[in-house]
Formats: sequence, structure tokens, C-alpha cells
Amino acid sequence: MTNRRARAAVGAALTGLICVLPMAPAHAATTPMGWEGDALGLSSAQQLSQGEGVTVAVLDTGAVADHPALKGRVTTGPDYRNDGLDPQSPEWGVHGTAMASDVLKVAPKAKILSVRVIADADKEKADTGEPVQERGASPIVSGIYYAVDHGADVISMSLGSGEVANYADPKDVAAIDYALSHGVTVLAGAGNSGDKLNQISFPAGYAGAIAVAAADQGGARADFSTVHT
Repeated sequence: MTNRRARAAVGAALTGLICVLPMAPAHAATTPMGWEGDALGLSSAQQLSQGEGVTVAVLDTGAVADHPALKGRVTTGPDYRNDGLDPQSPEWGVHGTAMASDVLKVAPKAKILSVRVIADADKEKADTGEPVQERGASPIVSGIYYAVDHGADVISMSLGSGEVANYADPKDVAAIDYALSHGVTVLAGAGNSGDKLNQISFPAGYAGAIAVAAADQGGARADFSTVHT
């Protein structure tokens, strides 16, 4: 299988994974795949590709590289959030570690490039519609450029905001376009605010990004999932 086909297979499987998995804490990184694996048809998908030769950039809250579920599989990039926390802090990398682990559940032979662009506290604010303060250039934009320039085949962002002012900026659009022009698949969560804050979420709302909502075990929309078109 060519790397392009493997990348496409991994991207498709990750899209499904983000659809069915809720946002999980870091300890879930060691939890075996349950009903989600059956829903995705992972056993069949992994006969086509297990992600060998594919690098998935996880732009998130950081990933604990020596976590048992990730050890030896993660390259750690810059910390663009730069809020003074480090990997030794219990508040560092909770969500990102779980998301990186989920990538490896789908594509066990893929490589992970972890780039920290948000904090776990930012993630909680975004899910409730609170504005997330950023200093200078958007950490997400910086993370996208870094991922593309350092060999990412897929960029996975289980993050977003309904605050249009935070993301609807030409620099953000240019970053997504940069990734797409280099053949990098871009995935982003549609949002976890359900009907309460049914707004467009960015970066999922940008043209070219694959916006991913969430499903429950029965295949219906999860109650918490944003449904904006």
C-alpha cells in the first residue's frame, strides 16, 4: 500500500473514531477499544492499514510520551500554549494523552507527533462557550505549520471554539490551506456543546477541514454533540 493510501485509510478511520468517542481523561488511554471498535469495523480496516509509515500530528494539550499506551511512539514538538506548565504537572496533557492513545488504537503502527496548542483548562472553557484568551499568534496556527513542516500526514484536532472572533481570521484560513496544499488531511471536532451552544466551531468550520461530530452506541447523534451545519 502506498503511503497516500495508508494515510487516507488512517484519516478515514480517525474520522470515525472521533465520531464515536467522547472526550476521555488520560487514564482512559489504557482502556481497550470497546463497542467503538465494532462500530468502526476496525478489524477490517486494519487489514488495509495499521498506519505504518504515517505520522499523525495530535494538536492538543500535550501527550505524556512515557505513558504506557504511548511509550516509544511519540515525538514531542513545541509547546505553543506556553503557560508555564510542563510534562511533570498533573494538569499537563490529560486530554492530549487520551487522544494520542485513541489514534494508536485505530492505527497501532502510526507515529504520533504531539504539539501542545491548548491547555486542558482551555478545552473545558471552549466546551462551555467561554472565551479562551490567546497571546500573540494563535498556538493552533503555529502548531499546524509546525506539523506540516515536520512530516505530518494527518493533523488531528479534537478541539475548537464557537467564539468566531477567536478563529475567523485570515491567518487561520491560511494555515488550513497550507496543510491542504501539502496533501495533509485535517480533522477537527465539531464541538461538544450540543443544542445549548449550537454555533459554528473553528477550526472545524473552515473549508477543507473535516468536521467530525459524535455518535452514540446506537449510531444516533450523541446528546453532547454540536449539530450546526
